[in-house]
Amino acid sequence: MPFYEISHAIALTSSQEDELAQAITKIHLSKFPLTPVFFVNVVFTDVSQRTSFIGGKRRNGNHLNGRVRLGNRQTAHFEDLRDQIEAAWHKIVVKPAKEKLGAEEAAKYELQTLILSPGNPVGKEGGFELPIAGQEEAWVEKNWTEFKKRADAGDENFVDMVKHIEASRKK
Repeated sequence: MPFYEISHAIALTSSQEDELAQAITKIHLSKFPLTPVFFVNVVFTDVSQRTSFIGGKRRNGNHLNGRVRLGNRQTAHFEDLRDQIEAAWHKIVVKPAKEKLGAEEAAKYELQTLILSPGNPVGKEGGFELPIAGQEEAWVEKNWTEFKKRADAGDENFVDMVKHIEASRKK
């Protein structure tokens, strides 16, 4: 958690997927720096062959849905997050399409929807209960020994998370 799902009807290159996943992760962590990096999930699904309707008509579109923890965060936080993610999509996907194909053809590269759904989910990530947004520091302290143990055993997710937490503590 957060969980970003990108359903795309246009072809994305591996490079674009990598760049989008990294951009979304960076944007999310810049807005909510206490979120463990290990929690940021981005999934891509090619839906070009799926039957889809927009306005009751057969049409394909590109959609980005994000489920994020609410906690005590304000609507303005999510609006800014949405706008930054949309800007990243335009930079990584739409702009190159316009340069290569022209504005009219590139219209199908735009996002049909970008929806963020803040909530207070109850769940687990990597076997650990999800913390309430805003209570990550206490959650990290409670689980730090186990995080370090998993990182020391070579679990890449926990290696990255421990590095992220240690770097954020130095700031």
